[in-house]
Amino acid sequence: MKRNISISLIILLYSNITYAQLLSNVNNREVPNNIHGQLDYSSMPLLSPERFSFNQGFSMTMASNSSMATTIASYSNNITYWASDNLKINANVLLYAPTGITNFNLESGPKLALDAGITYKTTNNSYIHLNFQKMPSYGLRNSSFKRNTFDNLFFHTN
Repeated sequence: MKRNISISLIILLYSNITYAQLLSNVNNREVPNNIHGQLDYSSMPLLSPERFSFNQGFSMTMASNSSMATTIASYSNNITYWASDNLKINANVLLYAPTGITNFNLESGPKLALDAGITYKTTNNSYIHLNFQKMPSYGLRNSSFKRNTFDNLFFHTN
């Protein structure tokens, strides 16, 4: 009985996988313009509220080990503006307040992280994306030679 059930489950699983491989009317991958994709930005005025999208969020994180506790409270704001059907401009602003991180030489008070970008859809299958970020590194480097290597901040001896 177990064998019959397992064989039927395997056949059912593989039949669904093969059916998914043969789908013929798959939607084109496009830069999503809104949740349902029904807006046409070319007919809207330049400063129309429908061209803008705003999202806010608040989070609080805590981590601890045997010697130290760390908390980070953050407020994020995302603004997206559709200049045309194929040009999107977005900005992310993050205001955060880390506490308890003493080894990173942080000043007291909230910090600011910025992320801004422009996405231009040149054809149906290609995009150009330019991005600017001002994020805290906390001793992490991100170059082509040493990706995400720790800068050994904890073990400096002076």
